[in-house]
Amino acid sequence: MLKVGIVGLRRGYSYFQVFSHLPDTKISAVCDPDEGLLRHYADQLRDVKTYGNFEEFIQDDFDIAVICSPLPFHYEQSVVALEAGKNVLCEVTAATSIEECESLIRTVEKTKRKYMLAENYNYMPFVETWRSIIRAGEIGKIIYAEGEYVHDCRSLMRDAEGNLTWRASLTPIMYCTHNLGPLLYLMEDACVSAIGLSTGVNVAPELGAEDMNVAIFETEKGAVIKFLAGFSIAKEPMHLFFSIYGTKGFLETDRYNYSTHTYLYTECIPNLQGFISLTTPLTHPNAPREALLGGHGTTEYFLARDFLRSIIDDTKPPIDVYEAVKYTIPGICAAISLREGGKKIEIPKLW
Repeated sequence: MLKVGIVGLRRGYSYFQVFSHLPDTKISAVCDPDEGLLRHYADQLRDVKTYGNFEEFIQDDFDIAVICSPLPFHYEQSVVALEAGKNVLCEVTAATSIEECESLIRTVEKTKRKYMLAENYNYMPFVETWRSIIRAGEIGKIIYAEGEYVHDCRSLMRDAEGNLTWRASLTPIMYCTHNLGPLLYLMEDACVSAIGLSTGVNVAPELGAEDMNVAIFETEKGAVIKFLAGFSIAKEPMHLFFSIYGTKGFLETDRYNYSTHTYLYTECIPNLQGFISLTTPLTHPNAPREALLGGHGTTEYFLARDFLRSIIDDTKPPIDVYEAVKYTIPGICAAISLREGGKKIEIPKLW
């Protein structure tokens, strides 16, 4: 039985639910500085040790640390957990600088612990449908892709006391893994250069938050990826968007039903007039009922299950530290580019 410790109960409650129902695991400790939140979940935490201090929490006796704290803490807490002998499942993104990416890789290699990035969008059922289509050669060689994540998060940029949160100072383009993760996974590719541009601060000057960023990435295989991110923007509802163009056709999601509606055009079907509309489920077929407890369909359940298997079977996690950096570092380099007026930045190959 592997014991699990979770830090950050807001996002982490999803993984509390998941690991509570996975075989071979037991939640033994949780950590959150918000005493009110610990009281809120008191009934569920009756047989679990609770901590308000991360340094004390990480010294407890458990096998898996699930890092669900705010983004600025991910790298540091992952490194501390790895050095304390824990296997780490970390929320996105993995790090906030090139130096942190390098250090994270070195720490995983040194400690020989398992590390996995909890990029749940790789586990959306439509991604596997696209993977089958791409591997069958139905859209040919991939030459271009797009990703968009536009979500008005201004309400989350101040805390209950009115103080600015980390989201207000986040360069949007750095929060790229929800799009780059699935795209690079599908393309079996990696980014080698980045150009970033910003619209500036127009919508919410009182927050100091940038409206939108756009990045252009070149890949190892010669493809181009465009990524748009905006979190301080007047738009409802939020949307994610994915598009992949090949030499024989394209795949594209519906902006407002990205996880369930796909459009396919392929020259492999003679005389096809227009695209084919495909409907994909939000949840995995034949998933157990408890898989719905994590949220985002059934993605968290299968993500956590795969990480658990990698520990038990001593195999490579599906999104290991090298993949984590591959998904994270392009956004870091795009942010450097936009601060330098859109200068092309070479992305160091750390994987």
